[in-house]
This record gives sequence, C-alpha cells and structure tokens, in this order.
Amino acid sequence: MQDIPGFVFRRADFEFDNMMARTQRHSGVIVCLALFFTFCLFFTFRSGPGAASESRPAGESAPSNGANKQPELGEAPGADLPRLLGKPLDYALNCPPYKNSSLYTERQFSMVIGPEKDWVREIEEAKPSTEILLRDGTYNLARHAVLVADKLTIRSLSGDRSSVSIVGRGYSVPGEGLMLLGNDITIADLTITAMRDHAISIKPLEGARRGSRIYNVHLVDIGTQHVKLNTGGSANGLVACSSVGYGEGGVIGDYNGAIDLHQAKDWIVRDNYLYGIRGDGTGCNVKRDCGKYTSGPAVLAWRQSSGTRVTRNVIFDSYRNIAFGLGSSHEGGVISYNLIVQARPGDAGIELQNASGALVEYNTVVLSGAYPGAIEYRDSRNLHIHTNYLTSAPLDRGGNSSITVQRNNVDPLLAGKIGIKEIWDLQSDE
Repeated sequence: MQDIPGFVFRRADFEFDNMMARTQRHSGVIVCLALFFTFCLFFTFRSGPGAASESRPAGESAPSNGANKQPELGEAPGADLPRLLGKPLDYALNCPPYKNSSLYTERQFSMVIGPEKDWVREIEEAKPSTEILLRDGTYNLARHAVLVADKLTIRSLSGDRSSVSIVGRGYSVPGEGLMLLGNDITIADLTITAMRDHAISIKPLEGARRGSRIYNVHLVDIGTQHVKLNTGGSANGLVACSSVGYGEGGVIGDYNGAIDLHQAKDWIVRDNYLYGIRGDGTGCNVKRDCGKYTSGPAVLAWRQSSGTRVTRNVIFDSYRNIAFGLGSSHEGGVISYNLIVQARPGDAGIELQNASGALVEYNTVVLSGAYPGAIEYRDSRNLHIHTNYLTSAPLDRGGNSSITVQRNNVDPLLAGKIGIKEIWDLQSDE
C-alpha cells in the first residue's frame, strides 16, 4: 500500500477509516460554515423584495399552488433566502441513503456479496435487474476495473458510504474502479479510492447509454478525473449527494478533475461537495508525462454536451470550478445556486467557452488572488448571466454574441464577508 497517496491527512498514524471519517466530518463543517456566512451575505446584497422559488432535486415533486415558480430572468432574490442556501446544506449533508431517497428503483433480483469472496466475478456475472448489496468492509481491487453491465444497482447493504471502501492499487498502475458499460446502472452509498485513472468511468462502447446514476458516494484520491464519461453519447445521467476530492498528498500532476463529461445529454450534477481539485503545479499528469497539463475544472461538460444542469453544489478550494464547452461546444444547460470558494489563488470560477443558450444564475463565487474571472465567457452566444454574487465582474473574453449580463453583485471583499479565513482554518489539525 506504500504507493497509495493521500491515505493520511496531517498525522501519519491515521488509519484509512479514520481518514474517511475525518474527511466527511470536515466536509460537513466547512459546508455549514460557508453557507451560514453566505446566507448573511445575501441579506447585505438584497436588491428587491421579489419572492424566489424552491429548487428541488430530480424526482421530487413541487407543490401545485404556484408558490414555487422559478424567478424570471433578472429577478432579484428576495426575502425567501433559505431557498437559495438551505438546499445545498440540507442535501449535501443530509441526503438519505439511496434506498430511502426518491430515486430508489427496486430491482427484480437481489444478492448480498463480499468482501471476502470473489466479489468482482459476482458483480460481472450478475444478471440484469439485480441489486447487488455490499457487506461492510474493504474491497481490494487487484485488477484494472470491475465491468458493470445493464440494469444493475451496486450499493452498500448498510446505506453508509463510509462502511464500504473499494480500494485500488494506487497510482503506479492503471485503474478505473467501476467501469459502466450498460444502461440503467446505479452506484450508491460507497467509497472508492486509490485508482490511478478514474473511480467511476462510463464508456458508451456500443452506442449511446442512458440512465447512469451516481448517488451518495465518496470518491477520494483518484489520479485523473474521479468520474469520467467518455465520448460516444450518454443521456439522463446523474451525479448527486456525493463528496469528491483530494486529501493531503493525494494529488500527483495537473491532469485532474472531479466530474468530466463528454457528449453528455441532459445530465444533472447536484448537491455535491467537491474539494481540493487542483494540481501540484508540475505540468505533468499522474504518469509523469510532463509539460502540457493544467488543472481541469472540478465540473466540466464539453465535446458536444447539451442540457447539463449543475446546481446546488459546494466547491471548495479548487483551481478551476465549473466549465461548459472549453473550445469544443456545449448547448443549453443551467449553472445555478452553486457556492464556489477558493482558499488559495487559482483560475476561473465559472467558464463558458463555445457555449450557447446557457443560463448562469444565483451563484456565489469567491476567488482568491488576482485572477479576474469569477465568471468568464468567450466565443459563446445567447448566454444569460444574472443575479450572481462575485468577487469580480463577469468578464467578456471576446468572440461573443447575444450575451445578457445583469443584476450581478460584485464585491472584491466578498471573501471576508463569508468567513473565508474560518473556512480555511478548518483544513488544519486542531
């Protein structure tokens, strides 16, 4: 296990389970404190009495009395401020286990496995419409990946994501954790760590895939992108209620990210806590190929993706944060109600490049250092950017058309107003 980076935080005698528990505990405290201070900040910036609607996760129904109408473009948030910040707090910290969530889908068959037997073979040989329940324990993966076929659910029996850990071979050899090769697959209530390439990869090898769901997982210390959707087409995917990031020593190189989506259609990324997605500044990748890499965004949807919704996520101390397009194209989509806080200097908060028809609203972006792009856009069209709370004004990088930018609140001292020092101090041992 010596080749596995990031298995300890500050004290070398921490065991793996203690590390997982500490990460989740600090994640919760950080999110609570960040959202509390930001809640206060919204009162400072209130610019009108307009009522705001409640944003709900996919699968939850809204009241039919009309009270939960989404604000029109340009409408300022009003007195109903818990709607803006309460949901990220509630769902990031208190998402129920998958079986107790509105997303739960019962399968025709079920089986309980692991960790002492050949759990990989049992997963790969499971028949369609099977729910595979993992007993508590550590599942050491001694091969490149587990191949997951159509209509399977893989989750912990207990519903506690810290009680089941799938552990790879570290960064010295290739590893992709769970490789999703079919339609209608759910991964929930577990932890994956120490893979060189990806924790979960979705590979549409035989045409477009549909319905990949990743819910209430902890993905920590992965060499490149923690969740990777490869080209080929995948529709109606979900990443929700999960923690994704790096512990101390978990980063090698600059080719990394939390969620990287190629040719995604109508994916939802919601209610996640993403932390420490930044490289080591070497310009290398995890394989020590050097000279051309920079840290990727925590959430990236590009290469002919469309309809992506990125909402109610907390992104803490990542070098780059949310991006649509990046030179290859993204159609439509929404970036809303996200809290982005950098504790160290980095790059853009929200990036739109070769994007069209996207809506960017009600985000709070706190950058550290001199970088000016809290929200930046280039070579894009028909964007609507409104009612965001930023340390710097939205930045036009050129090549744009039909861009609407209005009612954004800009304050270079925003970091102090949401307690950035207090948030960062929680990252050190007491």
